[in-house]
Amino acid sequence: MQPLTLKYQPQVLVVEDDLDEAQLIRWQLTEKAEDAFRAEVAANLTEISSLIASGLQPDVVLLDLNLPDSTGLDTVRNVSQLLGSVPIVVHTGRDDFALTEAAIELGAQDYLIKGVDSWILRKSLRYAILRHERDEQDRLARSVFEHASEAILITDSRGYIVQVNEAFTHITGYSREEVLGRTPSLLKSGHHGDAFYQQLWEELQSAGQWRGEVWNRRKNGELYAEQLNINAVRDSRDETTQYVALFSDITQMKEEQRSLHHKANHDALTGLPNRSLFLDRLEQAFVGVRRHGGRLAVVFLDLDGFKPVNDTYGHDAGDWVLQEVSQRILGCLRAEDTLARMGGDEFVLLLQHQTDMPATLKLLQRVLSEVARPYHWKEELLQVSASLGVSLYSGETGVSGESLMQQADEAMYQAKNAGKNDFCFYDSRHAAKAAEQVAYEIEIRQALKEQQLRIYYQPVIDLQSGQPVAVEALLRWQHPEKGLLLPDDFMEGVDAPDLLLDLHEWMLDRVLEQLNTWHQHNLLLPITINISPYLLKQSSFPEHFYQQCQNRLPTPGCLSLEVKEVDALDKLAATESLQAVCEILEVHLILDDFGAGYSSLPFLKRLGVAELKTERSFIDGMLDSSSDLAVVEASLGLASAFRCRLTAKGVENSQECYLLTRLGCHQAQGHFLCKPMPLEALEDWLKSRSLLCEFLSEFGLYQREDLPLVTAAVDHRSWVHQLEEYLADRNQHLPPLKLEACRFGRWWHSRESEQGELSKQPVFQRLGEIHEQVHQTAENLLTAHQKQQQAEVEVLFDQLKRLKSEMLKNLEELLLVNKRLLLHTYRQESSKMEVNE
Repeated sequence: MQPLTLKYQPQVLVVEDDLDEAQLIRWQLTEKAEDAFRAEVAANLTEISSLIASGLQPDVVLLDLNLPDSTGLDTVRNVSQLLGSVPIVVHTGRDDFALTEAAIELGAQDYLIKGVDSWILRKSLRYAILRHERDEQDRLARSVFEHASEAILITDSRGYIVQVNEAFTHITGYSREEVLGRTPSLLKSGHHGDAFYQQLWEELQSAGQWRGEVWNRRKNGELYAEQLNINAVRDSRDETTQYVALFSDITQMKEEQRSLHHKANHDALTGLPNRSLFLDRLEQAFVGVRRHGGRLAVVFLDLDGFKPVNDTYGHDAGDWVLQEVSQRILGCLRAEDTLARMGGDEFVLLLQHQTDMPATLKLLQRVLSEVARPYHWKEELLQVSASLGVSLYSGETGVSGESLMQQADEAMYQAKNAGKNDFCFYDSRHAAKAAEQVAYEIEIRQALKEQQLRIYYQPVIDLQSGQPVAVEALLRWQHPEKGLLLPDDFMEGVDAPDLLLDLHEWMLDRVLEQLNTWHQHNLLLPITINISPYLLKQSSFPEHFYQQCQNRLPTPGCLSLEVKEVDALDKLAATESLQAVCEILEVHLILDDFGAGYSSLPFLKRLGVAELKTERSFIDGMLDSSSDLAVVEASLGLASAFRCRLTAKGVENSQECYLLTRLGCHQAQGHFLCKPMPLEALEDWLKSRSLLCEFLSEFGLYQREDLPLVTAAVDHRSWVHQLEEYLADRNQHLPPLKLEACRFGRWWHSRESEQGELSKQPVFQRLGEIHEQVHQTAENLLTAHQKQQQAEVEVLFDQLKRLKSEMLKNLEELLLVNKRLLLHTYRQESSKMEVNE
């Protein structure tokens, strides 16, 4: 038997309110030409109605149950009513059998959990269409009376009832026995006059059918609305033998339509007007100002510190804060004013009749004070504030509601940049600065056109061999007047997505060309390219990237994308969408500035990156800060646990490089190892380079139990610095004064008890004595400080500094002794292995 095939590209209606999720689904449905779909996206019931009105006739619907204006099984009912018999595949994040069963009973063809592979998603949709087409006749035959959701009433040619189904009984309250042999007039409500029924009958006789809405009365006397469809059944002689009436109770739908109208114009969480209704009221207010004079104010409000509330206490707390903020602001306004929610933590106010500026300022200050009051959430005390931007309107022509809101938005950002919890009025000079920014972006476009942009490459070095394992592509601008500019010199403030996309495409094109050139010359050196956070927020970017790379990558893994951790956390769904594309293209995803965004373990598990890059400041501080060193150690541990590489970024000296090798870091990048260079210089360097650091060969002798020795110098410098800060009243935390309380002390005493070879060395014993003197001096120093004996403090502190230098010097000597012992042990073991062989 030949498999069934679709003879055309099916049309799927994706009903999903999450833009990133919808973009990922669209890409999954259209990624392969041989079984692709035509996809249309709707975020709510209103958009579905608009698409239907515009002529959309989908073959199948992929439906998220939770929409802004409909949730759960009601979503299936509403969409079924809007689309008729179009097959539905429910697409949800809830793995709930009861919900699955209920959705299928309501008419859904299939039920998918979000996150399935692309081929499963497309296969489910194809089968839903085929099942729907194949079973249509059977469903009609079997279910018309047994399971039809619509009431069915059949009369003979004279109008006497001969059959009804269970839905009829359920809707009307009359049993089958009570209505057989009677006419449908027993349902009359008196809501329609005789002329209505006369017109119905005439149309039925002439056209053979009638469709419309009718108000009828149930057996208990209750009125209900029904959608009625009557068809005449004719025999071979074209004579009417029966009339079939199908109707459904749309009373609830009528109520829901009224509710939907409210929801379409109001925010679901706060009940406030939404953007659409706000603009409508603003236009009406414009008319009033133009006719009667006066002035109004539009105030754009953005909450300060709201994201930490959401991240720390969860979305329930965040939603509660937004509702509480709404009520507090409403309490400041008059009946004629309007407060609307734009989405997220953004609100906008329409203040009517603002001719008294002192009163306006007083109102704005009251709003700030109300928002800034603490919020008591369960047992927690939450704190947010607001930044306000104000734009005034006095009847000027050529000003629209959108432009007034844009002005208020710009003023709000001025308030936020000025320190937050304040308000600013729209300043035309600020608009001029924005125009300067646009002119600057035009200059960058011109530089792109005139080939003034350059790509520099900085190698990533293997710390075992000293050889490059990859290069990072970095953008530079060879400015005709200012010379060579780094991205920080010319990209700051550039947030035009189309310009950023053009720059990325230009850079990626040249990187792909270079990869193919190297491949032809048997040089397999991967290249990494950075992704702007603005591009990550563009839902179309993953598809752009896929189209640009398709069939142009010479080998798997030759290209990597670098995304900053904070950006990936902020736009996790968008990052996952990009990761899905990367997996198909066999491109690696690198998480840059790792440690700066406070990643969680579920985040790393969910994202599945190939490589982590440390945040530069941790490497810069790890020689003197125990905290920074701990972050680097923890990052190495996480990288190992999640089976990904870790690259230390920003290595600037041999001490950092040496410490990294002893910590177990395999890769590093920084000016000490190799500075960024143009392509020609890079290729010359690749031909002439040698091992970068002689001590890299020691990496293989590293032992985990010797970590306190490796990091003791860092711990000691950090300990002395902390004590100095405490004595100068710049830090309230006193470092541990007991010998065994610090990490080096614990290690030294454990080594002494083990009586190992290292503990027998003179320098080891000398270090123990110096370490004891350091702590004793610190205790004496603290006592003198408490007694305010300043002269004694200065003497003791000089003594502590000398002991510190002596401690560090002996630590270096101990490291050399340890190295010789390890080499000796290593050679002995190698000799034994050779003899045994």
